[in-house]
Amino acid sequence: MIRTLLVLWVCLSSLSAQQLNELIAAALQQHPSLQSIEARMNGVDEAIAVAGLFHNPKLSIGMSDIQLANPLKRSLEPMQTTSVGITQSIPYFGKRKALQELKKAQKKVLYHSLRAAEVALVKEIKLSAYAIWEREEHLNIVEDLLKTLQQSMELQAVYSRTDETAHMQMMIAELGLSQLKIKQSRLHYEREGLYARLRYLANTEIDTLHLSLHVNQPIPQDLYEAKLTDNRELQIQNARLREAHDGVRVAKLSRKSDVAVGITYHYREAFRDYVNVNVGISLPIYSRETHDIQASRQKVLERSLMRTDWHEQIHAQLQRYYAQLQNAYTVEHIITDETLPQIEHMLELADTAIRNGADMSDYLELIERKLALDEQRIAAIARYYSAQASIDALIGEVK
Repeated sequence: MIRTLLVLWVCLSSLSAQQLNELIAAALQQHPSLQSIEARMNGVDEAIAVAGLFHNPKLSIGMSDIQLANPLKRSLEPMQTTSVGITQSIPYFGKRKALQELKKAQKKVLYHSLRAAEVALVKEIKLSAYAIWEREEHLNIVEDLLKTLQQSMELQAVYSRTDETAHMQMMIAELGLSQLKIKQSRLHYEREGLYARLRYLANTEIDTLHLSLHVNQPIPQDLYEAKLTDNRELQIQNARLREAHDGVRVAKLSRKSDVAVGITYHYREAFRDYVNVNVGISLPIYSRETHDIQASRQKVLERSLMRTDWHEQIHAQLQRYYAQLQNAYTVEHIITDETLPQIEHMLELADTAIRNGADMSDYLELIERKLALDEQRIAAIARYYSAQASIDALIGEVK
């Protein structure tokens, strides 16, 4: 039910995000950073297979009782033998399976690391896309104001008196025009830099990005709280804790003695051949294994505390991002529904006044205020979607 509500929310709040979704899908499929983690996972598969195998046997070849007076004569006495032997170490019961479980736990860590990398990549793509949208919206507003200001200056030149005050107003308007052109150039530069970053993140060529972003009432925070168990970093912490527990098990089993079985065939030229069989065990008498067990237990404690800390962190982050979401929604609502309509009406009145011969001082001031309000509105929408992207990352979404 919660997942369905979240999917519906995404659909309602991003009306023209199909191209963005395509970029995300392409990045998830072919980005090198993700492929490198997948390659590491494949390497762990080989390590799991190796962990279930015995160590290679040891082969030995020797010649005993070489007589220095006649080293090539091999039939002087019964002790002169040529031997071939093989020794196989047999690990204590359960060691191989425990080591395999440890390798599987390490693969689980990599798996969740891959999922976390996907979430992080999607978040960065979204943030870059929303930053591009913000710059392009700013550019549209600046370009519209440039046209409007130029038209107003032409009206001022036609309807106003040619006195010193009117000349001063025209100079002030020229300065405003220059400032808008400077801002336009800066926005172009920033947009191109953001497009370059988006191309890298999506691992594909892209020249234009069309988004239609609309701010809606945020859904209740409780719905996000219920999804925090899907946080990818939290799942990594859980997997690392499982790996640490398996490490303790491997360390404990290392105290158990391994058995080594050997057989040697002895060849004698002038006497009967014979075979030696020997059995040995490892002797863990120097307490190295005990220290390994203590170290592995400390790692369990460390990772348990890290998981608890991260659990608290993501709850705090959710509260912070949700507050940003609500603030952006409120600011955009105030500017769009209350302030901008008043400014638009005042600009119409100022434009009429210019046609009747009034100076441009009030009009220029309104232009500046409208620009500032439009920038705040666009920034609020970008903050809203950036906060939403951050919340999506917290709950493990990759859409």
